[in-house]
Amino acid sequence: MHISQYASTEHSPTEFWPRVLSVLHAELGEHRNRMWITPISLKSTDQDRVVLSCPTPFHHANVQEKFGLRIAALIAQFSGLLRPEEFVLERPQHRARDPQALFDATPATPPARRPTVDAIKRHVASIYNLQVSDLESHSRKRNVVRPRQLAMYIARKLTDQSYPQIARRFGPRDHTTILHGVNLIAGMVANNPEFAAEVSALMRTIRDSNPS
Repeated sequence: MHISQYASTEHSPTEFWPRVLSVLHAELGEHRNRMWITPISLKSTDQDRVVLSCPTPFHHANVQEKFGLRIAALIAQFSGLLRPEEFVLERPQHRARDPQALFDATPATPPARRPTVDAIKRHVASIYNLQVSDLESHSRKRNVVRPRQLAMYIARKLTDQSYPQIARRFGPRDHTTILHGVNLIAGMVANNPEFAAEVSALMRTIRDSNPS
């Protein structure tokens, strides 16, 4: 790969990483940058590779596929070195169970639990760098309204709660507010394949985490 003649020869992450973040912010816009790029941190770098840390399995599973090539190109451009980037989780995953345990005891598998509305609010708030209280508030700021509506939509999809029951967990609010938010997100999902994929991945992560 040809490195741009304007690439910096300074390899310090304090020099090239802020420039990578600045370009990504300009290219993706505020909403997508906050969702995908802001949670990433530069963990380590040397002559051979750049290690980027992701805070959740959701980001780890999706950010490399969506933005890995672009991030690698920008790192090469601004650091002056061709180095593969590696995405890692901040928190280690639970170890797999010892297969021998299957022979020692075989307890009945409990039925899968549905995520609760509160668990969904916590998960969505963490993704968008908000507090749960922001989702429950009556703030009309765009960076709060859309995640709030998304949490309402996911709560309706993944729980057995009715609109009035969900409304009581968001404020409380009138159930028509929940209906409006759910319909709005449903329309975006139907008309925007990229957004639909992001919502699907988020819902899958919430289901897999099986929160109580």
